[in-house]
Amino acid sequence: MGDMTLLACFGLFANPTTVWREYSSMHIDQGLRYYNPLKGITSTVEVGQVHQFLVALSKGYTKSGIVVRLKTLPKRQWLPTSFSWEWFIVRPLLLIVMIYVAGVTLDYVAIGALCSLLVGQAIAVVTSIADGPLTRTEEQTEEQSNVFFMANGVTIIVKAPGQLFIEATSFKVPGKANSPESLRLVSMMFFMGGVLLVGMSGMLFRISYLAGHIIQAGILVLARRRSLRQQTVNRVEWIVETDKVQGSLNCRRDSYVWAVREVRRQPWDDMEWLRIWNLATGETFSYVEQALASSISSNDEDRSIEDGVVTIPQAHNT
Repeated sequence: MGDMTLLACFGLFANPTTVWREYSSMHIDQGLRYYNPLKGITSTVEVGQVHQFLVALSKGYTKSGIVVRLKTLPKRQWLPTSFSWEWFIVRPLLLIVMIYVAGVTLDYVAIGALCSLLVGQAIAVVTSIADGPLTRTEEQTEEQSNVFFMANGVTIIVKAPGQLFIEATSFKVPGKANSPESLRLVSMMFFMGGVLLVGMSGMLFRISYLAGHIIQAGILVLARRRSLRQQTVNRVEWIVETDKVQGSLNCRRDSYVWAVREVRRQPWDDMEWLRIWNLATGETFSYVEQALASSISSNDEDRSIEDGVVTIPQAHNT
């Protein structure tokens, strides 16, 4: 899901196909749709890797609003910037166990299988890191908000300066639109050759390989149940602001109210984008409008009390 680093070269049971999926592109209206109220535009995500990340992010929450901020990376990420149980502990530990079993039993076929598997994975990983596009740092720092309405009542607002969001979700910046077919073929040949050699290795190594595969899969499933917090996707850092996660968005109109509040720069900014894109019309639009108006009036009252000014309505004689 996230960008690979050199540690992934040593990830046993990591199929190169997983890496080559980073090169996938989405057709029009195939990816997730987002709305940019400030620019008045709506489009869909073109990068398959970003699409998969946002879907996985929404699965960690229910009926909630999430704010995600994007941050540029100054250089290609050859090494990980944060600790990962999967790539620092789980996968290397199982690789060490496999090497130990093959060495103790003097199973040279098994050693050849491990080398072939790792070479196939390394070709895909190194190519992916080298082809990753680097986002440009612009002088324009005006923040843009892009709204996603997901399933399970989840709403995601991605905030990014300038054109960073467009560069991260589209192929405006050349990079992984098309995978290099020759390297893809070579990496898969090495990997499938390693799988063939595993079948020709000794019984003890084959049992260890199968058991390790099952144990690793179980551990990773349990580890990935946690909600995502931070991920590097398409050479951009996606950071979830956990302190701004809004729960209890029981229906879609509550999500509209929360989204407008987050996107607005001033209380008087309009919310016509909900009507223009047919997101909220009729009774739903009126509900959102009334909810926002009541929140503005309550905030004004709180501000008056904090300033030591209390307005008392005057009685009128009739």
